[in-house]
Amino acid sequence: MCITGGEPTLHSDLIRLVECFKKEQLLVKLDTNGSHPEVLEELLSKGMIDYVAMDVKAPLDSESYARGSGVIVELEKITRSIQLLQGKRVPYEFRITVVPTLHQREDIFLLAQELKSSGKLTLQNFNPAHTLDGSLRTMEPYPSRELDEMQEEVDLILQGETKIDAVTSLPCCA
Repeated sequence: MCITGGEPTLHSDLIRLVECFKKEQLLVKLDTNGSHPEVLEELLSKGMIDYVAMDVKAPLDSESYARGSGVIVELEKITRSIQLLQGKRVPYEFRITVVPTLHQREDIFLLAQELKSSGKLTLQNFNPAHTLDGSLRTMEPYPSRELDEMQEEVDLILQGETKIDAVTSLPCCA
């Protein structure tokens, strides 16, 4: 069972819902943006979820993250959720939707460096067709080939096989 949203950790009945799924012996995957680490912690500590996909919006500094998410975010909550997942209680992956005006190649590589001890950062290409921000509807996404090249470099960074000199890992996520 895949629980997605909006943001599912906003819902007060999430724990009860997952308990119902687990009683039926279903595997549970949670898609989250990491903004409620206390809920993620409870689900993890109770062994209630089997896989987590966390959307990360930008490199882990306040300015980049606010630009990438479109709102001011309590970055400490995001980094706490990242740390919880990096504790490897369950399989997980990080994902980022790459938007050309919001994310340059360097931003993606910086994020990969920040998530270096993680197993997976999946780059998802921006799709302008159904954006909430109408100004983005005419924007061209990255060409598939360019996104594939970025994904290859990200994979190498995560494996520790390359080092971007201008990038340093944040202490909270190393």
